[in-house]
Amino acid sequence: NAEERLRIARTWASGTRSEDPDSVIVAIDSYYPPLSSIGIDGSPQGLLVDIWREWGKAVGRKVRFKASNWKQTLDDIRVGEADIHMGMFKTEDREKWLAFSNPIQVIKTGLFLKSDSTEGDSMVALKGKRVAAVAGSYQARYIEDKYPEVSLHAVADRTEYLMAMMRGDVVAIVEEVPTINAALAKFGLTGMVSRRAELFENQIFASVRKDNTAMLELVKSGLASIPRERLA
Repeated sequence: NAEERLRIARTWASGTRSEDPDSVIVAIDSYYPPLSSIGIDGSPQGLLVDIWREWGKAVGRKVRFKASNWKQTLDDIRVGEADIHMGMFKTEDREKWLAFSNPIQVIKTGLFLKSDSTEGDSMVALKGKRVAAVAGSYQARYIEDKYPEVSLHAVADRTEYLMAMMRGDVVAIVEEVPTINAALAKFGLTGMVSRRAELFENQIFASVRKDNTAMLELVKSGLASIPRERLA
C-alpha cells in the first residue's frame, strides 16, 4: 500500500539502509556548491549540510540526507519522502504548501555570459535568446515572470547549463553567484564565463510541509541554537 511504499522510500534515503527509520530526512540538491553536493566518497557535503548536521546535534535527532536534483527535492517534501528541505527562496507558489524557518543565508543571483560574448549585459538585451536556469528554481520562475520575451532553457541540474553554454545552445545563465563560481572552478572554466549583472539578492529558508507543524517548531528551535556566525 501507499504507506508501506513511503516507509520503504524513507528507509532507503541517501541510498543506504538506515537502522533508524524514524530519523529526520533532509532533502538536499546533489550538486548545489558550495551549499550542498556529494563528495567523491559518496557522502553529502557543503555549508548547508554542515548546518543540518549541527542542527541534528542541537535537537538530539539523527539526520539523514536524501540527495537528488532540485525539482526532485521539492517532490520529496511534497510526498513525505523527506521531512525538511535544506533551504530555498520563498515564492508565492511555495508558500501555498510549505512553511518556512527564519532565514539561514543571503544569496545573490547574477546573469552570466561567456567572457567574449557580445550579446549584452542585461536581461532586456537578451530578448529572443535562450537563457538557462535550473528547472523548478526561483531563477527559472524569475525569467518566466519578469522576462517572458526571453526563451527559458530549463535544465535538470547545474552541470547541464555549463555544457549547454559551451556548446552554444544558450547564450546566458541565470544562477546564484557562489554556486556558478564553484561549478566554473570545478570544471576548469573560470575566466571563460563572467558575471554581467547582479539581478537580485534573496534569503534562503529551511522549509517543511505546512501540515508538519511539529517539525517546523523543531527546525526553528534547533536553528536558533546554532551560533549566528555559523549561518552566515
